[in-house]
Amino acid sequence: MMHARIAGLLVVALAGAARGQTEAIPSLRVTPGVGLGIITVSLELNFEGPRWYAGGQAALAWAGRSGIASYTGLRGGVFVTDSPTSVFVGAGAGPLHGTGVDSNSWEGWGASAEVGLAWRRNRDWFHPQAVLQIILPFAQRSTSIYPPERSLVGFVGARLFL
Repeated sequence: MMHARIAGLLVVALAGAARGQTEAIPSLRVTPGVGLGIITVSLELNFEGPRWYAGGQAALAWAGRSGIASYTGLRGGVFVTDSPTSVFVGAGAGPLHGTGVDSNSWEGWGASAEVGLAWRRNRDWFHPQAVLQIILPFAQRSTSIYPPERSLVGFVGARLFL
């Protein structure tokens, strides 16, 4: 009986994802999402038009010797085409904090650059993206007795907008 309930929920979820079969891209769409990367997880909020996007991101990433980095930023960018599948490029900025494995911690600002591929932009549900995002630290200052370690934070993975 439990397997039947799970299968029923999957059918309902997939049926909801299949709705909205129009080919036109909406003039404005607001969608929440999540990102899953090789060493990163993020929560996303996107405002998207036919040829542009703007959004916010809260991410946690492994930053090598620097430990764990957290980034909360705003970003914007453009879609190369206004078709349902399009390449996009964007940039953003926001606070970047890190906690090292040796009690070293730092904070400051980070600038992000991203490039990716978005699918199903003309559908009401399920908007996946493959993305490569790099977050570069700048204006870092130590919040411990150790000098800050500059560390590149990368996000290689997928975002899923609902």
